[in-house]
Amino acid sequence: LYVIDGVTSRNADFLNPNDIETMTILKDASAAAIYGSSGANGVILITTKKGTAGKLQVGFNAFTGFSNLWQQQEVLNSTQYGALMTELGYQSIGTQQTDWQDLTFGTGKQHSYQLSLAGGIKGGQYYFSTGYQRDQGTVAPAVLDKYTANFNGSQKLTKWLTLTGSASFTSRKSIDVSDNAGVARGGTILSALTTPPNIGIFNENGQYAGNPNAGGWENPIANAFAAKNATRNFRFLGAFSAQVNFTDDFYFKSSISTNNSNNFYSYFLDPFSTDYGRVQQGIYRDNQSYDKVWLNENILNYAKNFGQHALTATGGMTLQSSDYKFYPYEVTRFLDANKNLLRDGTSILPQLPAFAQWTKRSYLARVTYAYANKYLF
Repeated sequence: LYVIDGVTSRNADFLNPNDIETMTILKDASAAAIYGSSGANGVILITTKKGTAGKLQVGFNAFTGFSNLWQQQEVLNSTQYGALMTELGYQSIGTQQTDWQDLTFGTGKQHSYQLSLAGGIKGGQYYFSTGYQRDQGTVAPAVLDKYTANFNGSQKLTKWLTLTGSASFTSRKSIDVSDNAGVARGGTILSALTTPPNIGIFNENGQYAGNPNAGGWENPIANAFAAKNATRNFRFLGAFSAQVNFTDDFYFKSSISTNNSNNFYSYFLDPFSTDYGRVQQGIYRDNQSYDKVWLNENILNYAKNFGQHALTATGGMTLQSSDYKFYPYEVTRFLDANKNLLRDGTSILPQLPAFAQWTKRSYLARVTYAYANKYLF
């Protein structure tokens, strides 16, 4: 479980790393227990950057990097492979000299930019940042584009009342390359090692050449480029809280937060380029999912030091609700390569949508005692 500025999440990959201020792993079972069964596998607390009192601070970060395959695997070249096939009694299938690993793996490139504004006013502070990241994979055409925006702010209205708000928005678009298309068809990485080196990328008719030793398997370039495999994701996290300080040691805090994620996945394999595409006569998938989670927390906290003694008591109630919707769609049997013309008897596979809703009310209490900062109970 991830807790990002008080908002629970299943992951944290949508964050801009430059926005992270601290990251804490709750190792103590009693500390994680406050999150109930959701924190059974561990809890990671993440706080994002906040402004500080003083003049406006403007920051800009830029990063660029490159990545390459560390080491290619040793496989037979075309001459060695042909000799082995002849020795085993198989007929030679080609005379090409193809290095599939060299064709499949290239240089990945990474670029990221971030602009931030931070400052403070009387009784308050603010922080805002926006960023862009682009990752091009070592296997083309894999690429990721990510846009982020983050805001943190707080304002002390009176000696006893403080308001805090945060919001984070992420938009991601990726073109993916399958690294494992299943036992029946291999995958881009696996086929770079198993496709015979004495065949080329294309057949004489211009179609992608298949792997003659494994029916239905494509060569790695066909795996990477024949299908259009795209994902889009929009993520929003927002939280607002009010804290009332009764004394310096005793306060009440109420917060409401939301975590919304909208995902769109599309896949298209034209009916002509590959062996698998011709068997299926084209495939088009369009899946959409919507996930909304709301959380309301109401916490009383008391903390007091008496010489070498430290006592902390926490109690509260939380209300949480989740609404998840998933809509799958698949069509096969196309007449053209742009999924515009359908054959007679087109197969629209019936797939029912999925819905899941739940609500949860929890009560929590925790008391800790420490002596001389050495002994904890």
